[in-house]
Amino acid sequence: MTQDSHPVVQTDWLERNRLLACLDEAANCPIVLVQAPAGFGKTTALVQWVSRRSVPCAWLTLTPHVMEPKELLPAIWHALDLSLSAQGVPCSPAPNERFTRADSELTTDRILNQLWDSDAHTTLVLDGVEHLSQSSLNRVVEPLIRHAGAGFRLIMLSRTLPDLPLSTCRLSARLGEVDREQLRLTSQEEADLAALWGLQQPWPSGWQPLASALNGWIAGWVMLRQRLRRQGTPCQAWEDIERYLHEVSLNALPPDMLNLLTTLSFCERLTDDLAAELSDLPAAADQLSRAEASGAFLARSPRAPGTWIMEPFYRQSLLRLLGTRGMDQSRALHARAAQWFLSQGCIVEALNHGLKGGGPKWLAKTLSHHGQALLDAGETALVASALEQLPEGALHDHPALGYLALQIALSKQDTTPFDQLTPLPPSRATPGISPTTSASVQLLRAQAALMTEDVTAAESCIRATSSFDAPVSGHGAILSACIRGELSVCKGHYRTALEHFEVAEGLARAHGHHQHALWAMAQQAEIGFYRGQLESTHRVGERFGHYMHKHHLHPTPATEHLLRVKVSVNIEWLRLEAAESLCHEALNIAREHKISTLPALTRLAALASLRGQPESARQWLDDAFELLYAPHCHSDWQTLYDQVWLSLCREHDEKEAVERWLYRNPPLSMARNHFEYRYGLNRQMALLLLGQYAQALEEGSRLSTGPADREAAYLRLQRLILSSLASWQADRPEQAQSFMVEALTLSEHMLACAVWLMGDVPDSSLPEILDSLAPTRQGLVQGALRVQELLRRARHSGTQSGRVPEDARRLALTRREWDVLEKVGEGLSNEQIANALFVAPSTVRSHLKSIYQKLGVHHREDARSFANTLTRHQAASLSPSSP
Repeated sequence: MTQDSHPVVQTDWLERNRLLACLDEAANCPIVLVQAPAGFGKTTALVQWVSRRSVPCAWLTLTPHVMEPKELLPAIWHALDLSLSAQGVPCSPAPNERFTRADSELTTDRILNQLWDSDAHTTLVLDGVEHLSQSSLNRVVEPLIRHAGAGFRLIMLSRTLPDLPLSTCRLSARLGEVDREQLRLTSQEEADLAALWGLQQPWPSGWQPLASALNGWIAGWVMLRQRLRRQGTPCQAWEDIERYLHEVSLNALPPDMLNLLTTLSFCERLTDDLAAELSDLPAAADQLSRAEASGAFLARSPRAPGTWIMEPFYRQSLLRLLGTRGMDQSRALHARAAQWFLSQGCIVEALNHGLKGGGPKWLAKTLSHHGQALLDAGETALVASALEQLPEGALHDHPALGYLALQIALSKQDTTPFDQLTPLPPSRATPGISPTTSASVQLLRAQAALMTEDVTAAESCIRATSSFDAPVSGHGAILSACIRGELSVCKGHYRTALEHFEVAEGLARAHGHHQHALWAMAQQAEIGFYRGQLESTHRVGERFGHYMHKHHLHPTPATEHLLRVKVSVNIEWLRLEAAESLCHEALNIAREHKISTLPALTRLAALASLRGQPESARQWLDDAFELLYAPHCHSDWQTLYDQVWLSLCREHDEKEAVERWLYRNPPLSMARNHFEYRYGLNRQMALLLLGQYAQALEEGSRLSTGPADREAAYLRLQRLILSSLASWQADRPEQAQSFMVEALTLSEHMLACAVWLMGDVPDSSLPEILDSLAPTRQGLVQGALRVQELLRRARHSGTQSGRVPEDARRLALTRREWDVLEKVGEGLSNEQIANALFVAPSTVRSHLKSIYQKLGVHHREDARSFANTLTRHQAASLSPSSP
């Protein structure tokens, strides 16, 4: 149903001249948007404005039943027909229900053409735009927006920001807006409204908390008036509310009643039994009845028998009072709530309440029993926050807490706590900890040793776990499989490592240990990439994402690790835009979890270099340089940094710097794993840059003898390309062709195109090698030339793209966060952004929280202003300088 005549003006409502002036100013534009949540008086304000200004108006009130275009267009047509007929302008027949987008535009044109021909002026008011479907907005309302003006004004009333092209209208000064702050009652208007309704003046002191809670919300005033009318004379009802608020504010209520009210303030709904559990009241039902009898703030829930609910605005005022005067009661309530949630098995909720009122003893005991389960469920930040609140002696009184602290330290890539542990004989368990936990501590020692690349110490710790008289199962078995997998990676046994991580994933899934499951999947993805199985790596990434979505997990360090692998895969597939977006996302996660940002920064530098942006690459490397000297910087990160740095040295012909680097990095006898292999590749590339081709071939020969060369096809591909170039320059054409054919064949089997082939190696002789292969290997050569052209285009687009401000580059927003920020700039609500990006509204809120933090803003309008400023900057930088 629709209502095609505007509502009548209320006789007992306040005349708000300030708001009428705001509407006058907005109505100077052909399009007006009045947007605010429910209860802010949008309809009432516009009805007053239409009546006082005598505006020719076609009013259409939309309901949730009018959603689709086939119902909306005839309703708009009929409402306009009534308004135009009153001005002597006949309308065309109503359109059929079935129509296309072109038909809807034609119908709109016909109406507006008649308006322009007859010089008639009218205003169409759409009240309740939030009820319209997206197809209605696109196919009906959007054409009206485009044609608004020259005698036709469109006014939209909506609880949310409609998904319409309003940014363009705003920039062209065609859109006038009235928001919730303008609709909100001022203090003077509240006083005038109270006087109009006959409320007692001056206001009693006990009224102030309730007035603060209403904060100009019109619906709250209407609810209050209805309540006063139900309870008899205004003065009597007013005194009841004043009395209860005054008593609460002065802590004059009996302790049991105050206890019950504070309990209510933390609950949306409360049953008798739950009230007794939380407030320790044996007569909770009697207390609830007393509160209900007052009629001021408590009522029985109509939907859930035996359940009590509190008036929302009273609840807000009570919470404000507790925040200023009732801190002791609040802490005690949190402590009782923590105990109750713990008894119900809701560990996360219990710990959240315990942090606010449980005390150190309760926290230590709870973490000792449930901390490991919380870590396995991904609540690392919550456990870390609880541990930080414990006194120093708590870790000695509860040794199991030290085990939790070690795990958290490792998740942040910090091995410092392990340096402070005294080595234990294999036959003795850690004092105060069970043998099973002691074995797990040894596994953590092994993991810390692997982070510092001490393979011998890691093997010793793993052997020590078998000396404890306790089975390694559950968490210990999962951790053992992960550690053995990492140890196999360090030895270059990638197939064995893959088997260990698959076992770890299966065990972690079976036991609900989410963090270990994610870590095992991230490691599988990295191994798959180095083995050249890019499609398999991509599937592991999808499995990772499905697992996080299924269990509603937040990003973790394992997520950052996987994103870096996905960056490498997208680079190989020349999806540089996607790679950059993923890299920024990884950078944000690293900053959030306070782990090293060096890998993400280095990959951003590599992307900038590939896209022909050496200055930007240098800036990213400068950001990463200081992190090279942080404690426990992994060799893999160092070799990746050196790879990008050498690439930039080649572009600028900085041979002296390359010579110094080569002197500081002597050759290895054999490459056991991928980071040692990359170290050798960097040396081979440096030797090529310096023209030392024989030494470059010798370096490649050493790399071919290690286990990594046999199992890591991706790395072997790079060695073959560099060896081919070195052979060609050393006047060994047949050997060069042999290396290149093997490289191109391997690249084809990897379903990748080896960006190294075209970008990050000295490629002056590359065309000659490809030309020499053309007669016999036409297919392989054509594929390589096609890749070269794709990379050339990518570099060209990178150098020609509009530059963004330096502060925007430093924000490191993810691609998804840029998408959300763009939608915010367009004026969309969270629900509309979620629909547009196919995500949940809660995901949008999480992205907005991160965006606000990075922008340094606290309000949506500030983020919206930044988005519009950035859009204008990019538009100016991309505009042609000449016709």
